[in-house]
Amino acid sequence: MQGYPNTGEPNTYLSPLTVLRYTSQVCKRWRELTLNSPSLWAQIIYLDGLRHDEDEWRDVVLQRTGKALLFISGNIKEDDIEAEFLDWCRMLLYDQWERIQQLDIFSAGRDDFVLDLWAPLLTRPAKNLLSFILSVQPTSESPLLTRSTNLFSGDAPLLRELSLEQVNFNTRAPLLTQLSTLWISYYEDMSPKFALPQVFAVVSAIPRLRSLALIHVLENATTQNLQPLSIPSLHEITIIDSLIPCLEFLDNMTPQPGCKLYWDSWSIMLAPGEKDAFLRLISQYSLSYFNVNPSTNVFYYFLEDKIKCGEIPLSEPCEPTFYVEIVLEDDILCELTPQMFGALRLGNSLPNISTLDFEGSPFVFDYYSTELVHLLCSFPSLQTLVTGTATFRDVFTKFSRTGLQFPALFSTLGELNIYSLRIRGELYYTVREDVSTFYYDFLAWRRNVGVPIRLFNLTMCTKDKLARLRMLEDFKGLEVIWKGEGGERSYICGSGHPEVLDFNLPPWLLEGPE
Repeated sequence: MQGYPNTGEPNTYLSPLTVLRYTSQVCKRWRELTLNSPSLWAQIIYLDGLRHDEDEWRDVVLQRTGKALLFISGNIKEDDIEAEFLDWCRMLLYDQWERIQQLDIFSAGRDDFVLDLWAPLLTRPAKNLLSFILSVQPTSESPLLTRSTNLFSGDAPLLRELSLEQVNFNTRAPLLTQLSTLWISYYEDMSPKFALPQVFAVVSAIPRLRSLALIHVLENATTQNLQPLSIPSLHEITIIDSLIPCLEFLDNMTPQPGCKLYWDSWSIMLAPGEKDAFLRLISQYSLSYFNVNPSTNVFYYFLEDKIKCGEIPLSEPCEPTFYVEIVLEDDILCELTPQMFGALRLGNSLPNISTLDFEGSPFVFDYYSTELVHLLCSFPSLQTLVTGTATFRDVFTKFSRTGLQFPALFSTLGELNIYSLRIRGELYYTVREDVSTFYYDFLAWRRNVGVPIRLFNLTMCTKDKLARLRMLEDFKGLEVIWKGEGGERSYICGSGHPEVLDFNLPPWLLEGPE
């Protein structure tokens, strides 16, 4: 995965290397084909898949790569019980360094282990290196190397992608000017951080930069007389930091129209000017993104401690599309909420939005029902509402129970997609309510206004999150789908067998953690 640091978590799926090994044993013809294709073996050197193998097999794999350039990924941790495996990893990196074209490694251990393993490599020339992704986790949590370190001794002519976590380096090195992807990440409490002018100086020197990530990099201070920066090639920005430096960075940066944005910030206080800047920047960047990138799926989360909005990611792991999250104190968050309803500007995508993922705390309806209705009515083609029971109880059910009439609300809605039938308390799921009543009232309301819900989708709920829902039998023609034994199951309400909707659980929610 280019541009995204290794998470450090071992993967349990069948690795490509294992698949290739099995493929080479299918028949004589396939074996000849695979053994005579060194690049196939060279591009799938997945260390976690070799951790428990014998040295003999590891050497066979390396032999089968021939002279092809290597793609190496995985985890190298000091506490690994396979000491021979650590020795083999060191041998692989040091002996084959000149052949490595792509490297994506998470490495953890005592400071001396991490430093001894990586410091010599980070200063060695790397003539064939195209992509270098390294995340280190020393026990002291101090960054590796110093800011004067000249990466690869300035000799990595093919390097285009550089992603470093907890690694210092010389940000003025000419090597950086050739990059198209630059990701820099530190721990949140790392000190000292970079001043914004330093970051702008680095970024401005990279003429073909397409992807930039700054994670806990910026000083939390206001910068005077910062010169605005335009980077026409910049296609995606990831910025995770406290609010003030994020505001200044984004306010003075002009990327490519349609630039993807992943923005995650937090702040204890929010001055009026900062609030205005925050809302303006969300509008500015979202309008630019959605005008260029047609979208059909958006989300809004108005929770007790944060607000999130953006485009629903359609892939895993989530790559940047458009995502904004801010964590604030309760009173500031409540004050900001009604203005956030209109901050996400969907531009040309608005007529095509068909799926809305919405979460909201009780205050959203209690204090801002008018603004909420305006938001929900702004989607002329909304077909699917994705939410959970807590939000349904606290927000959507109130539309039907208050007796209010909103003719334009949900006028095209046909599907409810419920990802949880449990209601979260502070520590436990303790609510003893018949959750079916929340949905009954809403479904009856939609039927009475002539726009009935056609599909009740529970496929996102695991079996332990389902409840007794036989009351849905009253809604003739409503299709209910869920994951059952052997795959997806469905039932058309009114067919005379409501017992299939009981899911073997009582109508209330049992106490206990999820």
